[in-house]
Amino acid sequence: MMLVLVAAFVLLIAYLYRKIYDRFDYFEKRRIPTEKPLYPIVGNLWKFWKEVQIQREMRNMKRYGKVWGSFEGSRPVWNIADPGLIRDICIKEFDHFTDRRVLFEIKEKVLSKMLANLKGQEWKDVRSAVSPVFSSGKIKKMSQLMESCGETLVQHLREAMDKSQGVVNVKDQYGAYTMDVIATCAFGTKLDSLGKENDPFTKNARKFFADNPLVGSPLIIIPFVFPWLLNMGLKIFPMEPIYFFRDLVLDIMKQRKTEGRERGDVLDTMMEQEEKEREAGGEKVITEDVIAAQSLIFFVAGFDTTASMMNFLTYVLAVYPAIQDRLYEEIEKNMDEYGGINHEMMNSCVYLDQVVHETLRFYPPANRLERECTKDCIIDGIEFKKGDLIAIPVYAVHHCSDFYRDPEIFDPDRKIYDRFDYFEKQRIPTEKPLYPLLGNLWNFWKEVQFQREMKNMKRYGKVWGSFEGSRPVWNIADVDLIRDICIKEFDHFTDRRIFFPMKDKVLSKMLTMLKGQKWKDVRSAVSPVFSSGKIKKMSQLMESCGKTLVQHLREAMDKSQGVVCVKDQYGAYTLDVIATCAFGTKLDSLGKENDPFIKNARKFFADNPLFGSPLMIIPFMFPWVMQLGLNIFPMEPLYFFRDLAVDIMKQRKTEGHERGDVLDTMMEQEEKEREAGGEKVITEEVIVAQSLIFFVAGFDTTASMMNFVSYVLAIHPDIQDRLYQEIEKKMEEHGGINHEMVNACVYLDQVVNETFRFYTPASRLERECTKDCIIDGIEFKKGDLIGIPAYVVHHCSDYYRDPEIFDPERKISDQFDYFKKQRIPTEKPVYPIVGNLWNFWKEVQFLREMRNVKKYGKVWGSFEGSRPVWNIADPDLIRDIGIKEFDHFTDRRLFLPMKDKVLSKMLTMLKGQEWKDVRSAVSPVFSSGKIKKVCLPPCIISLSHCRPRTEKQTDY
Repeated sequence: MMLVLVAAFVLLIAYLYRKIYDRFDYFEKRRIPTEKPLYPIVGNLWKFWKEVQIQREMRNMKRYGKVWGSFEGSRPVWNIADPGLIRDICIKEFDHFTDRRVLFEIKEKVLSKMLANLKGQEWKDVRSAVSPVFSSGKIKKMSQLMESCGETLVQHLREAMDKSQGVVNVKDQYGAYTMDVIATCAFGTKLDSLGKENDPFTKNARKFFADNPLVGSPLIIIPFVFPWLLNMGLKIFPMEPIYFFRDLVLDIMKQRKTEGRERGDVLDTMMEQEEKEREAGGEKVITEDVIAAQSLIFFVAGFDTTASMMNFLTYVLAVYPAIQDRLYEEIEKNMDEYGGINHEMMNSCVYLDQVVHETLRFYPPANRLERECTKDCIIDGIEFKKGDLIAIPVYAVHHCSDFYRDPEIFDPDRKIYDRFDYFEKQRIPTEKPLYPLLGNLWNFWKEVQFQREMKNMKRYGKVWGSFEGSRPVWNIADVDLIRDICIKEFDHFTDRRIFFPMKDKVLSKMLTMLKGQKWKDVRSAVSPVFSSGKIKKMSQLMESCGKTLVQHLREAMDKSQGVVCVKDQYGAYTLDVIATCAFGTKLDSLGKENDPFIKNARKFFADNPLFGSPLMIIPFMFPWVMQLGLNIFPMEPLYFFRDLAVDIMKQRKTEGHERGDVLDTMMEQEEKEREAGGEKVITEEVIVAQSLIFFVAGFDTTASMMNFVSYVLAIHPDIQDRLYQEIEKKMEEHGGINHEMVNACVYLDQVVNETFRFYTPASRLERECTKDCIIDGIEFKKGDLIGIPAYVVHHCSDYYRDPEIFDPERKISDQFDYFKKQRIPTEKPVYPIVGNLWNFWKEVQFLREMRNVKKYGKVWGSFEGSRPVWNIADPDLIRDIGIKEFDHFTDRRLFLPMKDKVLSKMLTMLKGQEWKDVRSAVSPVFSSGKIKKVCLPPCIISLSHCRPRTEKQTDY
């Protein structure tokens, strides 16, 4: 019996040992380098109490790279020191990493409400509710309370220096100051920590931050290996001080509610927020327990970190007197400007901000940050599972030479991130970032975007870099490079910038919200909807809207004696066209002011309070904030149009009503996919989403273009007369206004194109790089944002003669005069960016060339984009180019440099002297004797000696 028990025990131990070690394959399966666990129970925590954590993390980063795995007990821990991945975890994919590690369950109702102890939706609710407490206005009010504490600190420092002949323990002084600030701003208590040694507030604070007996002892690993022991009484920190401060806050709150006293501190601001929630009704987030809990965070998280930073700041100023002198001069100067030390004066101290930032980099108060994965996700090919612990070794990142030049040198003037060297490394001129957090977004809300871009192009050239926060942005105003990005290498630039993932299942299917293969699939599926035949059908619907517009214009002119606000008229017309062609609804916008369609449209395009405000930079800096409720555009109108399209589709499916509009054509496409079988791309959600694009992208742009066309026709009567004559003539030829008549109006097309050039509806276009690539020697990385300043290109004298003159007959580019200057007949470019490449993919090349020879002769010019191409069909000129003057025409066109060291040596890939050298070296290989040996098979040679069997001569 005993043997059976022993065997069972051994098997149990072996089973548990095996299960634990199976867990240690967690990172190996994902091919992530892993710190080898020493013992199964403690994992990598053995000797954890003996090592300095930052030294261990620095060593591991050098050994394993910027991403490695480790184990706390048997729990896997991701160590992430890659800034790009850190950014994704903390910002881009933050929704998957909202939680912190909580070692044990806090059952006390106040302490459990501290933000650091909350998880999931409860954390989001409380975080959103308390955020207004820390607005710039509220902080400004509290800064007055901090100022009085600062005056007390200065007084005590002077007294201490007088007593000790200039030798002062600043740690005690700064600890006292920090305690005073917390007492004043968070607990509403006036305190002089240095003057009241036996004050309960001071005694409890010191008790909480006293040396912990667990630190430096093997017992320190117990909370990490067996966190459940913490629920049984083992404490990392003493709890009595926490309970003291909790009770203190609750008593102060009761006192203020009864006495109505206000101090402008954190308690006041949160109590105001609680009052607002009570008045608004509904479920409350800010309660007394929540208020008390967040006040405690000031004490737990703010005391030691702030005091330590001030200690280190004093130390570096003492070690670097040059920095101290420069900082002193700045503070003196700003105090004179702002009349002493105050909130505005502190905000204006740029160098002070730099010194503090560098101190926090050099001596980070928190050496390590942690997050827990709340949902399975994949980032940059790495698969994170729900429950995974993410550790960010802050000190190791801050002292890594890959991210900071000379990281062990204290330099307040350093570029905070090496990302700001991103363009410098490629010798691309760069707009200098003003502040590390904002990049080039400072004053972004004050400037007119295209004016800023015009100024930058004159200063930096047609390609320059800038930064949105620390994100690099390419600004491309070079038409050849634009052509390569938008056409030739388009496969690398299919995506647009998306500020936040749209969770609505319909809105998320809009083409502008899709990326990668999903975008390509939907784009290909909806393209047939916009064929010339389908557009022709819809033009009949547009015609009826046009008649309504003319009628309203005449009525308005009669009423106002010829003075009409055409903006309202064209806006109404555009809305009617969208309603008719995209939503299948007959609408007369000018006649139905209270129609829900019109009301929601106007609400969507109403003036946004973000525009012209510093808040405008928030979506660029912190796009994740958009998921917390901040929207650039109101969402209610989008939901209205979404529901409208859904209802219309249901109605048509039941009643079978057809109108020949966008909904009909896409529903036909959906039906074809259903009949064909296989995976569906066109679904109801996709159809509705593309209908919404008509409204979002088509309304304001179309109405604005019509406004500008009317304006230029009014100020250029000669252009108006000529256009009127053309339209009259084409109406006679085609029997009125119809699809064919509009297509036949060449001058109308020129006027509209010139209006688009002169008054560009979208002054800037954007794309994201989806794959690393090199274009014209410029290296683009995956994730790079490409900005194309359309207005700047359209008003650049390098591409347009006299760009500030409105001229419908202008040559799009000076380069398109290339052949004209030499009196060479030229194939007329269709569009500025593509030149003569439009419809290139549809035509058989040699048929096109045959037609051009007949039309232009044996020598003519054409353009690939803006690049001139000579087409030579004259035999004498061909002989001169190919033989007589061959030395000037040795090279072939290379579409991209071949990086493979073998393939790049093919004769067709070589140029210049290298081509000549290789050509000369391989020529003897192809002598007639070598060809005879290599290429003539023995059977052919034998046949050459054979005689025919008959005397009859054959004609082979």
